Amino acid sequence: MEKSQAYIRIQELRGIIDEANRRYYVDNAPVMSDFDFDMLLKELERLEAAYPEFASDDSPTRQVGSDRQKECMQ
Repeated sequence: MEKSQAYIRIQELRGIIDEANRRYYVDNAPVMSDFDFDMLLKELERLEAAYPEFASDDSPTRQVGSDRQKECMQ
């Protein structure tokens, strides 16, 4: 994967995961299975490991469940 493609995919995954967290924790209306969510999160982890320059502190890979819930409720 080219660097520019990785950046785009990382941004896309973050958006999907953040939206899934909001729908799960705030709206109580999950949009995907736990398995599908975990697969997206693992893909994001792999990409951030391969391209550490695109990793950020606000990434879903750097938050635990309770942190996600607090963030989603803000």
